Amino acid sequence: MLVLVNWVDILGEDDAWSSSEEVKELRPAEISTVGRLLIQTDDYIVVVSSWDHSGDHFGNVNCIPRGVIRELKELSGDDFDQKI
Repeated sequence: MLVLVNWVDILGEDDAWSSSEEVKELRPAEISTVGRLLIQTDDYIVVVSSWDHSGDHFGNVNCIPRGVIRELKELSGDDFDQKI
């Protein structure tokens, strides 16, 4: 099944020093992932965006903890017509 997953991810600062104002502005990153839902458990899901026709090899694999998922939506043909 093809899905859209909206989730939040860690956002960090790589600078040696950050001002208090810069730190106060940090927020988790809002992420959207589209792909084939390969695995579902109570704790996480696995979404792949590329796969070979044998189903034995996968590319762009994301294992997303359930706790960070804001929305998990099955996609239909109509969803592809919507603007991202």
